[in-house]
Amino acid sequence: MFYLAATIILLGQLLPEVIVANSLLEATASEILAQLKSNGLEPKTYVQQLINHINANEKRINALISFYPDRVLSSIKTTEEYKKNRECLNGLPIIVKDNMDVVNYPTTGGTPSLLDSYPKRTAPVISRLLSSGGVILGKANMHELAWGITSDNAYFGPVHNPWNRTLIPGGSSGGSAASVASRFVPVALCSDTGGSCRIPAALTGVMIYESCPIPDSFNYFDQADFK
Repeated sequence: MFYLAATIILLGQLLPEVIVANSLLEATASEILAQLKSNGLEPKTYVQQLINHINANEKRINALISFYPDRVLSSIKTTEEYKKNRECLNGLPIIVKDNMDVVNYPTTGGTPSLLDSYPKRTAPVISRLLSSGGVILGKANMHELAWGITSDNAYFGPVHNPWNRTLIPGGSSGGSAASVASRFVPVALCSDTGGSCRIPAALTGVMIYESCPIPDSFNYFDQADFK
């Protein structure tokens, strides 16, 4: 079990009709981790399949703001290297909502005014994932500045619900939820103050796993490092 100071959207059990996926893409995070740890699956092989799947479907979903496949592939270690370093996530790919800081990625918050906002440090919640062997596959589209429940982003374009592209995925973490429902990743990070994770989960058919209680509003942003 992971300890994270944020909410995570996890893979649901249903397959969106608009997406054609193989059995590996349908696997849950736990199932993928079991294969990675047993040497039955190399991290780079798995991530390459996800990248191919994203390239084939992202234009229909518009779940991502930042996506750099070559950078991702170059950062992945072998299963043996992860084991040697005791990194328990073994190269598990994760998509991060674009209001969380990751060095070398812009943190746009879904607004064009922050296109050139490159953080000097990675948020603690992301650092913990990376130090445990997680791999950041990309950053997710969202409702602008997390101030809404549709993820109909005027600049980056609307996030489409993978079950029906004419419907909204909810917000503000619509890109995170849609990326999981579309089988782009088995796990994605979101943030929630007034339903921003819960609404997209309900509308896209995925599950929320919250590893710790949400603190009171005066401490929440300090803990998650959303500054």
